[in-house]
Amino acid sequence: MPLILDDLLVHFDDERTLRALAALRDFGQHSQVLLFTHHAHLVALAESQWGKDGFHIHPLSRAKCFSEK
Repeated sequence: MPLILDDLLVHFDDERTLRALAALRDFGQHSQVLLFTHHAHLVALAESQWGKDGFHIHPLSRAKCFSEK
């Protein structure tokens, strides 16, 4: 069963974020972890915690609204 988190770290300072990322890394050894965020600085923190190969980034592009022509 995956763990899906949406902006879980939004109110964390960097120290707490690093601790939370360490816990998510440990949890990710047994389950899939999906963390949604729009905070780009979390990528740098995740890289410092897991390395560049320790996670995958799936950026969402800004799609046109259906009402736009």
